[in-house]
Amino acid sequence: MRLAALLVGTACAAATVQLACAADLPTKAPAYQPAPMLYNWGGFYVGAHGGYAWSNIDTTTTDLATGAVEASFSHDRRGGFGGGQIGYNFMVNPNFLIGIEGDVDGADISGTVDRCLDATHCASSDGKNDWFATVRGRLGYVQNNWLIFATGGVVWLHNSTTRTITASPNPALVGASASASNTDAGWTAGGGVEYGFAPNWSVNLEYRYMQVDTGVDFIYPVATANRHTDSTDHINTVRLGVSYHFN
Repeated sequence: MRLAALLVGTACAAATVQLACAADLPTKAPAYQPAPMLYNWGGFYVGAHGGYAWSNIDTTTTDLATGAVEASFSHDRRGGFGGGQIGYNFMVNPNFLIGIEGDVDGADISGTVDRCLDATHCASSDGKNDWFATVRGRLGYVQNNWLIFATGGVVWLHNSTTRTITASPNPALVGASASASNTDAGWTAGGGVEYGFAPNWSVNLEYRYMQVDTGVDFIYPVATANRHTDSTDHINTVRLGVSYHFN
């Protein structure tokens, strides 16, 4: 009995020492987990962009003196553009924003169309959209550093055209040219996606449609050759841009 009691006492003493030593050992600290980045889309931003445009233009030509309609036709223009944008975003809540953006672009969206009323009445027109500018609202859905947005507003489009007579009953008019240019307002709408790749930087891809009605007069040396054209420009644009955010 005394031997059994001694063995039990020794075991208990050893267990007590082990528990005390274990309590004195340092515990391992948990691995550092950085907090996820919450991208800030609010505030002012500026940036630059470039893209490509293709358009279809519906045109009606009339005799400027009589108002008689001579022809109605469609033709295409294509080309590149580039410029800058500035805007402001207001966060409605962590997942939605509203904003306003303006941009100005230089462009070379051009094309040529040849038209004949008959064998002796023909003209060739070289047209180009030189620049355009927009002011638009934006509505976006935010998921951390991703933004999906819709946009729409007003567009101002500058157009220049040179019309050259290539066949005429009056030989003196063959080769005569008349030029006209104008700036008209229309509407634009589209959408895109934007990604914040650094705390103050984002890159975006955007599609927009623009529609503008225009009307110009072409004045020649002989009044009977003067013409008026009414056109509706249907312009599609795709652009890639980068912005810096002051937040």
